[in-house]
Amino acid sequence: MALSFQHIAPIATLFWVVALIFPASVCAQGQTNRVLVVSTKDSPELQSLVSGLNSVTTLTVSQANSVDLSMCEDSAAIIAFGEEMATSLSIICPKKSIVVLASSYRYDIKKNRPASGTWGYYLDQPLMAQVRHAAMNMPSIRSLGILYSDDDANKEEIEAIARQTWRIKIQLVKVRKGQVVAQIMRDLYQSVDAVLITGNGEIWSLADFKTYLVLGMRQGKIMIGGYSYIYMNRGSISAVHSDFWGMGEDVGKQILSRSPRYGMTFYKKRQIVTNDLLAARYGIYIGSNNEW
Repeated sequence: MALSFQHIAPIATLFWVVALIFPASVCAQGQTNRVLVVSTKDSPELQSLVSGLNSVTTLTVSQANSVDLSMCEDSAAIIAFGEEMATSLSIICPKKSIVVLASSYRYDIKKNRPASGTWGYYLDQPLMAQVRHAAMNMPSIRSLGILYSDDDANKEEIEAIARQTWRIKIQLVKVRKGQVVAQIMRDLYQSVDAVLITGNGEIWSLADFKTYLVLGMRQGKIMIGGYSYIYMNRGSISAVHSDFWGMGEDVGKQILSRSPRYGMTFYKKRQIVTNDLLAARYGIYIGSNNEW
């Protein structure tokens, strides 16, 4: 039996009322299926992250290398890769909840005060994990030096590392304002087998890595740690990195789940990365035990 206008009108009215009552559900569906990754530059870590996101087949993933006002009203879930983009988005779009992926040294969620609902992961792994990797997988390292400063973002963790009992001896060296880090590094190399790279940009300036590397090579000493391939390319022999592909996959699934998340945490999945050329040059054995 054909429906007359009198039958259709109440049905249309019903759909209109439902749309008024549940607009958030409609918007949420669009929001959770589209993901925009914002980053200043490309990197192996970013490529792995995006690949992991794309493995979640129900997501539509796109990328941008700058922030603009249109993102504030965009219904897509926005992932800020790196502290620079995370900070910019918090300033330009103060009411926009985002996913932040940034260094624990360079991004402080309390200081940046992003919109409510913002969450994310630190790109680096805890320094404790780097020391544990050295203790378990590098038998040639018997002593490890760690440089830090009074205003170091991870000062408490560094001091906690020194208090623990390890197979290797930990030697802390405080860098005071005005001191020449290269001079401190040269002296430190004389008393330890290796030095731990941290995320402290003032101590571990990328411009100074070549100097630190040469100083170590002259004495047969090495650098370990660093959370990205930038550090590996500049002389770190081995480090514990986050599993960026796994991070992308997990972030994508969490976006789709719509479950509320808050705050920043370290990502639990990790992998050991080694500079094979340097390891061969020094003749150093590096194990792969990652069960910790």
